[in-house]
Amino acid sequence: MISLVEQLSPYTGKKAACEALLVPRATFYRHHSSKSCPQFPQRFGSIQDARSFCQIFFSWYNKEHCHSGIALMTPEQVHYGMDKQIHQLRSQVLADAFQKKQSRFKGKMSVPKSLPVAAWINKPATDEFESNLLTCVSHFH
Repeated sequence: MISLVEQLSPYTGKKAACEALLVPRATFYRHHSSKSCPQFPQRFGSIQDARSFCQIFFSWYNKEHCHSGIALMTPEQVHYGMDKQIHQLRSQVLADAFQKKQSRFKGKMSVPKSLPVAAWINKPATDEFESNLLTCVSHFH
């Protein structure tokens, strides 16, 4: 299966293509990831063009792209509960590497980024979240 990076990038190497998709952090927070992707067009020629592009893009975004906000996991890995097992495997790989060549790590073992307790796209203010929760609960009584 050819990844989005390989399909949509003008670069030939996957590493170069991945690097081309990186954007400054400020840009990421200011825009949605789809808008900060250099290959994401300003406009589509038709609804069919948009659907075709987005089908490839969102598959890559959810299944291949590692997100810093969710411990460098993909949304698919987190959604299906694979994140804890992957985190454990990453920890083991780092521990094994540290044992084999401690000098490479300057005497301190690396650990993978911690898994978040929750992941939000637009985290509501605490008061708003509690208010909505109370409203939902009151509807069931």
